[in-house]
Amino acid sequence: MAFVGWVDGVVKEQPTPDASGAGMADAGRGGGQKQRYEKPGGGGGGGQNEDKPAVKGKLPQATMQQQVLAPDPHPPAIAQPSLPTAATIQADPVLLPPDTRAINYGDPKSKATELSSGAGTGGGIGEGTGGGVGSGNGTGYGPGNRNNTGGGEPNIGGAGPGAGSGGEADLHRIFNVKDVTRRAVIVARPEPLYTEEARKNQTTGTVTLRLVLGANGTVTNVVALSRLPDGLTEKAIEAARRIQFTPAEREGRKVSQYATINYNFNIY
Repeated sequence: MAFVGWVDGVVKEQPTPDASGAGMADAGRGGGQKQRYEKPGGGGGGGQNEDKPAVKGKLPQATMQQQVLAPDPHPPAIAQPSLPTAATIQADPVLLPPDTRAINYGDPKSKATELSSGAGTGGGIGEGTGGGVGSGNGTGYGPGNRNNTGGGEPNIGGAGPGAGSGGEADLHRIFNVKDVTRRAVIVARPEPLYTEEARKNQTTGTVTLRLVLGANGTVTNVVALSRLPDGLTEKAIEAARRIQFTPAEREGRKVSQYATINYNFNIY
């Protein structure tokens, strides 16, 4: 027998999921974006093989889109500033509302104060594997596998305990325009800037973005449906994140609404 090397990235066995809700909305009793109650499931974890435990901090934006950049509690050193890629975890945003505090990324349940990504592997933060946050295996949050949160295997939950269709928890999901009582109203829409490369190459056209106008007045979940080269898509996303609006309403309460925005790039 000969020693070949250490085995890395071994998937950990996960605990049995709690039978209640999950996430941080409604004091951890959230059920997800479906209308009728259904227990959410899934999880995530990560780390960068550091000796110290994962630092306490906030979670990055939760989105069900594919993860592009894993969270890292260490502030990045940017030699040439440009439009950054936002870190995300792959989870139902209804369960993990945006945290706007100006603090480092980390595990909200950790008690450690020194900056550390934790002993896990695969990027991300924690003691697990996969680019998420926590002790799970995946790009979500907490014990569980693959993505989302709540433990066990991934599942998009619904409403909150006893809420049912049209109940209180139903107001926490993201609505299409036709399903709101009053549409969101954009009051300020900054125009994107042209890049020098696009001007040099005479690049013109339209960037179409799908995004969420949140009940809390923030723009989240920006996804490009059609793109342009030479940095114009990134400029459109940057401008979209600075949109100011009055949130949509349903049954007299502020709610989050999907929206589609077009940005036209022309050279005159």
